[in-house]
Amino acid sequence: MPSQSLKDFVDQLIEKKAFKDVEPEVKEQLRIDLEERLQDFLLKELLNEMSDPDLASFEQLIDSGANDDEVQKFISEHVENSESVLTAALVKFANLYV
Repeated sequence: MPSQSLKDFVDQLIEKKAFKDVEPEVKEQLRIDLEERLQDFLLKELLNEMSDPDLASFEQLIDSGANDDEVQKFISEHVENSESVLTAALVKFANLYV
């Protein structure tokens, strides 16, 4: 589930795209779809920063049913400057979307 800050980010992107006259149901579906795309995009960018052994360990972690906190901890320990990577990914995603 996306954090509130990611939801706010998606809402800002939708506003920038000027979807103001769209029906509420359509806008909500757009928001859900965009949140999913954003999460996938951020994960891809983080995975690109991992070494092959770390990727294998990450896959095992996911397969074991790790919770969100465990996944975030692994990423912060195995992706150098993960916050910078995420910030750059958010900018890249926004540029692609808007």
